[in-house]
Amino acid sequence: MEAMKTNDLRETALRQIWAFYELAETIRVLSGNREFARTGMLPDERKIIGEYQVAQYKVGQEADKAFPNSKPSEDLTYHFSRWDTKFGFKGINIWQFFSEGLQSQFAQIIGKDNARYAALRAEQKRIAAEGVSANPQAASPSGSPFVRNDPGTLAARRCVELGGSELECVGKGFWTGLLDMAGVDPDTTKAEISGLVMNGPYINGSGMSVSFGPESVSITGCGKLVPAGHSYAITKKPNQLLITVKSAPNSFALSMGNDGKLSGPGPIDINGQIISGYRRVWMQRYHNGAVVPGDGYWDNEPIYAPKTERCAIGALAQVPPPPADKNELTRGLTSAIDTLMPTGPTGLRMAGHYAGQGGLALEFAVDSVTLDCGAAHVKHAYTVDDTPNQIQITVKNGASPFTLALQPNATLLGSGSIDVAGRVVTGSDANGIAFAASNARCSVSTLAAR
Repeated sequence: MEAMKTNDLRETALRQIWAFYELAETIRVLSGNREFARTGMLPDERKIIGEYQVAQYKVGQEADKAFPNSKPSEDLTYHFSRWDTKFGFKGINIWQFFSEGLQSQFAQIIGKDNARYAALRAEQKRIAAEGVSANPQAASPSGSPFVRNDPGTLAARRCVELGGSELECVGKGFWTGLLDMAGVDPDTTKAEISGLVMNGPYINGSGMSVSFGPESVSITGCGKLVPAGHSYAITKKPNQLLITVKSAPNSFALSMGNDGKLSGPGPIDINGQIISGYRRVWMQRYHNGAVVPGDGYWDNEPIYAPKTERCAIGALAQVPPPPADKNELTRGLTSAIDTLMPTGPTGLRMAGHYAGQGGLALEFAVDSVTLDCGAAHVKHAYTVDDTPNQIQITVKNGASPFTLALQPNATLLGSGSIDVAGRVVTGSDANGIAFAASNARCSVSTLAAR
């Protein structure tokens, strides 16, 4: 409690309240599986956590009496989840009390050898060591009180800082907040695909098409087969790039030319399903979980049967993007859908999170890549080029683009240093959200996938 004192009484109380919370969380993390085991925590763990919780409650009660109009116990400025890299550093530097060994154990459990987590945590440690975060009001260039740090607000704020629309950012903030309320780390809700992927639709002259996503490719127009997804793998060879589609009874390969078109093997057999007929089914209507007697409708449900079709997979060209929506009534909706679910360019793309020892972290999406360097982050377009001997990724980093080479071991190799010019939310004014510039420099070396 002594170490949490500042020149501001309310700020002191706020840090003391959430310091006890972080200390209890630290014990829970270090306990490993005992936190969720049927036998529960060890007696000494339960005892100390209980003491911290009682102390947090008492400090909160006294602080709320002193500041009834802005109760510190309800202020979540320093309420960081255990997965947040600011935990233990931002405002409440509890790590000053513990050994490097204990800190490393905590980081290994939470980060699970996550290079990006390690890089971001190292940055927070540097900031805490320099005392930059000693005064949360001074951390904002405008002195704005816009310092809420609950996960939903953080997600929405980051989205806005990266140039996202209001609809997109509100959605991200709401979803992240829901996951945090459920005690789920948003970064671990889905296994992540990393590396080189294909994207978008290709079509041949006979009407057959293939459509790529990060994990699978769908084949449409092969006889009467119902469109179905197949996994695929990309192999880079000297002067050649092959995409192996894992179908039955035999896999087949597509070769990518210099013009981005795909060449198939010709006639092949593909196993799948066809619609052999339909059955009539009654679609019952419910209200508040109860059946509404006599209310519903009949519908046709397809009946599927296995089938093998022989299809000619020859030259496949990229499907051109659709023209811009000129209808004033639907243009806004179309734009919103494109923002929430971007399609990105057709062809080679990258996926996943990458981080390096120089502090640079990259998050690839189908349409863009987000750069994180210290406290600065920004979103830029990128290209993926199939050169004779390697795959090269060029990030359009403002006036200073840089290129990374995809290595056989799936890492990204670059050189030199780059400047990342981003922005941070400082509050709001009559014109809306106010921003301040946030710049940082990071070295580019080897970036490994999360």
